[in-house]
Amino acid sequence: MNKIDFESIEEKIRVSGVAKIISELEAGDSFVVSEVPEKYQADFLSYGFCEYAHFKDYWIDPLSVSDKLFNNYDFLLLSECIPASEITTACRGQSRGFEGENPEWFKQWLNGKEEGQMTAGCQNSSILTYREKNKIIGISCTATYAHNSEKGKVVWVRMLSVHPDYQGQGIGTKLLLQTLRYGVEHGAKRAFLHADTQNTAAIRIYSKVGFLSQEGIGQVDMIWR
Repeated sequence: MNKIDFESIEEKIRVSGVAKIISELEAGDSFVVSEVPEKYQADFLSYGFCEYAHFKDYWIDPLSVSDKLFNNYDFLLLSECIPASEITTACRGQSRGFEGENPEWFKQWLNGKEEGQMTAGCQNSSILTYREKNKIIGISCTATYAHNSEKGKVVWVRMLSVHPDYQGQGIGTKLLLQTLRYGVEHGAKRAFLHADTQNTAAIRIYSKVGFLSQEGIGQVDMIWR
């Protein structure tokens, strides 16, 4: 599936319309346009697009954690990117717009070279793990950003995944709380994550630990099949 950032085609759409974009694609192509502004969404729908995912921002502000939270972190090693990737692909489809990540993505994150990381100016990038009998069954990709903000640093929960065979046991909550503790120890005053509005199971976990949805439409991705 091809993915296109709306910003990269905005001028062409403004001048020639959505039909022009469709006409330039090969027949049978399936592609997602990310971050479609609200004012363009009706046009996309009229040409046969449909909503692929609707992400909203969730924040904890201000951020504080209990001193009683465990901080015996277990970090993913570069040599463990394949099993980490397998967890995310096993969760494919549990949230709209989430297809999992390949091992190379995890290597880039650990090395601070992932595109979103670099754009946000992230620091302290890590991947926390949860293991059972030395087997990785859950991961939390995290980093801090906004280091020069007057409001304080932010700990970003970039991705939280637990293998489906182990879901419903509180592992995701433990990883999330541990991630917040990690952020506080690296100076974070706020916490941020992105979630699809239909991923109700995950949103329940986020809400339980204090994340609140931010007002506004959020990010809408649209798909042409």
